[in-house]
Amino acid sequence: MLIVVPYVEGELQPETEDALVVWPGKKLRRRLEDTTYGYWELIKELWQGASDIVLVEQDNAPTLEQLRSLETCQVSQVCGYHYRREGGNAVALGLLRWRAELAQQAPWLLDRELPARIPYDQCDGHLHGRFAALGVKVHDHGETAHFRRRTMLLEVPVS
Repeated sequence: MLIVVPYVEGELQPETEDALVVWPGKKLRRRLEDTTYGYWELIKELWQGASDIVLVEQDNAPTLEQLRSLETCQVSQVCGYHYRREGGNAVALGLLRWRAELAQQAPWLLDRELPARIPYDQCDGHLHGRFAALGVKVHDHGETAHFRRRTMLLEVPVS
């Protein structure tokens, strides 16, 4: 399982970095140069890989137990943890795992999007829509810590 931490310069939260120190496996931090479309390009690149992927966004702080849970879960090929958002709680891309077998079964899945480039703030919906089109239900493991200090709409206090 490969943990991938996409981030924008200056926005990688220290809580995220601290949380991942305990993970003994492979980790990849990827700075997104193109802040509009870079996240979707990264997701498409990861989809073509041979590893199970766990996305840990720059403002999420999973525990070792949560990461182990994602690693061993057999309930679904896609699972993750939800966190509080402006629109309510949902398993978004903040802490999400997909199995390599799913990507290998449907390597074309992310190439059938129109438009071909998805802005960062629409990646969640598009990816979840693609999972649903395959009949894959995303398994929710519960809530994870989210340390976003700013959003596009409002200030969110850190709990």
